[in-house]
Amino acid sequence: MLITFLGSDHSDVHQIYNGTVLRGFCASMKSHCIDALNAMEDVAHVEKVVTVSTTNVRQQATWGLNRLSSVDPVLGKGSPKRLEFNYNYPDGDSLGGGVDVYVVDTGVNTEHVAFGGRANLHSYLSSQEDDNGHGTHVGGTATGAVFGVASGANLWGLKVLDSSGSGPSSTTMQAIVDIIEIHNRKKSMPGFKGSVINMSFNLQRSAALNAAVEAAMENGIHAIIAAGNEATDACSFSPASLGGSRGNAITVGSVGITESISRFSNTGSCVDLYAPGENVVSAWMGGPNVVNAIDGTSMATPHVTGLVAYHIARKPELAQDPVAMKAFIMSTTISGQLSGNPNPGDSMLLANNGFRG
Repeated sequence: MLITFLGSDHSDVHQIYNGTVLRGFCASMKSHCIDALNAMEDVAHVEKVVTVSTTNVRQQATWGLNRLSSVDPVLGKGSPKRLEFNYNYPDGDSLGGGVDVYVVDTGVNTEHVAFGGRANLHSYLSSQEDDNGHGTHVGGTATGAVFGVASGANLWGLKVLDSSGSGPSSTTMQAIVDIIEIHNRKKSMPGFKGSVINMSFNLQRSAALNAAVEAAMENGIHAIIAAGNEATDACSFSPASLGGSRGNAITVGSVGITESISRFSNTGSCVDLYAPGENVVSAWMGGPNVVNAIDGTSMATPHVTGLVAYHIARKPELAQDPVAMKAFIMSTTISGQLSGNPNPGDSMLLANNGFRG
C-alpha cells in the first residue's frame, strides 16, 4: 500500500479517497515523503491542504474595495463615484479587528459615522480637528465602515499637517517616535494585535525622516507610504524611497478604474504596487455624514494600509514582522493587468487581498 511504502502509520492519515471517481489520500507527511510521491509516475499531483471559506460580500461598496478583492477588472460594473460595487472577503473575518492604524496626516473627523467610535485624534498643532479633510478621507479608506478595507481596526489620527495640508518634517518625526513608544508599550498587553502607519505625504529626500520610518519598522511597525503625485520617480522622495527593493516599507502608486497607472502617480523601482487612487469616495470633514471623492496616491495608500491591518488580524505570525508581511502582500498581487509608461524598474503590480472566493 502506498501509505505503508511512505512509512506513515494510519494515525497520520486523515482521509482516504478510494473510489472510482477519485483515488488518493490526505496525510501529515515529512518533506522526504512528499518528494517520493512527486517522483512516482502514477501520482498525478501532490498539494498542501488549504482552508476553504465561505464568501462574505459587502454590497454598496466603493470601486476601490471591489478592485482590491477581485481578480477580474472592475470597469463596467458601476460608476466610480457611486457605491455600486461589492467588497469580497472570507465569511466571519474581523476585517482588522483590534489592529491599530495610525494615520499621520491632517487629523481625523472622529464624529463621522464611518468610524463608529473607533477613531481617535491626537494633534501636535493648536487646531484640534481635521480642518482639511485629507486625513479623514485617508482614515475612511483604511478603516471606515462603508469605505474601509479594515473596518474593524482602531483608527488613530495624528495631526501633524495644518488646514493647508502642510507642516514641518520635525513634527512628523515626533509623531513617528511617539507611535513607536506607544506600540512598544502596548506589545505586552493582552489582546494587542499590531500597528500600521499610513503616510500619505512626501517631501524631497530626507535622511532623518527615512531613519525615523526605518526605526518604526525595526520595532515591528508596518509602514505604508504614498508614492507621490509628481509624475516622476518615487525614489527621489521621502519616505517613498524606502519602498521597492531599497527597503521594507510598502510604497503605493495610484491606478484608475481603467487599470491604467494614474497620470499623476510617481512610479519606478521604489514603488512596490498600485492601488485605486482616482475617484475614491470616503469620509470627509464637516459633519458625521459628509463624504467626498478625490484623487491621489494619498488615496491609494490607505487601501494597502487597510490590507495590512486586515492580514495582521488574520495572520498573527506576520503581525510584527514588516519584512515577512511585505513579502506576503507582494505574493498576493496581480500582474499583467496594468497599463502605463512607468519609470524603469517599476513592478506594475496591482494590490489584492488574496481572497479568491
